[in-house]
Amino acid sequence: MLNWIFVLFICISNELYAETVSTGPVPLTGLNYEVSVDTRTNIDKLSDKDVSVRLNAVLSLSAEEDEKNVVYFLKMLQDKNSIIRDASIKGLIRCGKPNIVGPEFIKNLDIEKDHRIKIAYVQAMGQIKYTKGIPELEYLLKDNSPVLRTFALKALAEIGSPLAFNSITYMLNDMAEGVKIAAAESVAELKIKSAQQNLIKNLSHPIFNVQKSMIEALGEVGDIRAKIELEKLLKNEKLADTVKIALDKIEKRESARIKKK
Repeated sequence: MLNWIFVLFICISNELYAETVSTGPVPLTGLNYEVSVDTRTNIDKLSDKDVSVRLNAVLSLSAEEDEKNVVYFLKMLQDKNSIIRDASIKGLIRCGKPNIVGPEFIKNLDIEKDHRIKIAYVQAMGQIKYTKGIPELEYLLKDNSPVLRTFALKALAEIGSPLAFNSITYMLNDMAEGVKIAAAESVAELKIKSAQQNLIKNLSHPIFNVQKSMIEALGEVGDIRAKIELEKLLKNEKLADTVKIALDKIEKRESARIKKK
């Protein structure tokens, strides 16, 4: 009985397979496909109502790194969408000359309402090393937002002009610990030796990360006066290793200076 059922199953399976092979795939009828190709240029797409279309156009133009696209990026700084404004700023960094785009960054920074885009303008001035933007960035060091003050400080450091050294040093006195740390890092990066006394003053700061940043900066710009103050911190187990590294750097500099005499 079981063998008969098995034979019947095999026969039915073979018939179904044969039918499938003979008929082949069922053709699709009654369906109309229309393929449309967007032939607009990226410049044309900048005025599209769809945000994603405008954004992709901005990104594509930015990738070209062509100075002729600057005029279009400047126009897109007025776009209602903040992501597109941010992408346009980055496009100007890649394609524009500092003397052309720098003034536009300052002008739009003053009227920008979105805090994130304000920061993008600040960063942009640092990245293009726009020296003429130093007064504007120094003004932002007085802003109520410690985040904006920090980014303005970093932009000044990135520009690297001695014109801003006093302002960078002054920010070691800022109330916000993040700003203090950014100032110490900037002092170390730019080797601002005149900041030594302010760095020493902050060695007694109660927050560990602030102390550490001041010690590291003194390692880059300190002299014998800094060495005396740093040696007092060797008893602090948490700071001892950082202090030793800083002292070693100071000693090497002092030795090199003496040899030159």
